Amino acid sequence: MKIFITGDSGAGKSTLAIALKEKLGIPVFHADLYRFKDEYTMHPYDEFKNKIQSIISENQSYILDGCEFGDDPEVFIKVLNDADIVINFDVSPRLAISGFFNRVFNYKEKNMQPSATGNVGESESVEYFKIWLDFYYSRLHVKTQREPLFKKVSKKVRTVRNHQESDNLLAELVETYAAAT
Repeated sequence: MKIFITGDSGAGKSTLAIALKEKLGIPVFHADLYRFKDEYTMHPYDEFKNKIQSIISENQSYILDGCEFGDDPEVFIKVLNDADIVINFDVSPRLAISGFFNRVFNYKEKNMQPSATGNVGESESVEYFKIWLDFYYSRLHVKTQREPLFKKVSKKVRTVRNHQESDNLLAELVETYAAAT
């Protein structure tokens, strides 16, 4: 099974990806780790593109989660076409912001190091929140670009709008995967 999970930062993509990995045993690849060097700089786009292409070509099953695919839709389209199921997190701004700050403070409490996925310390949270807001305001542009792409593969796109829908989809996918294997 090839699963692509996309949507806003803080929406719950990685949480669902990890839960699916635990239940199904499918490897997870976090695209944002290949896109970002750190919270403020990105890897060259060609390097990122090559990494994502190798993931989808070298794995019979995968869970690919991420929100940052750049302005060039080529890689996004390749992943959309390759995936068996596309999970689009389209949550409210309130839920995404809440998810973002829960992640920040959970990492702080566990004394974990910040990573390229936005898990930052308390001192960086205000600056990162500004970046998140910039990202969020560009969301309308991204949604406008992606909606026609989702329509082309609409039979395999599932939209998640809240945690309950994510939990329900997790249970459904686990049941479907178990029946297929």
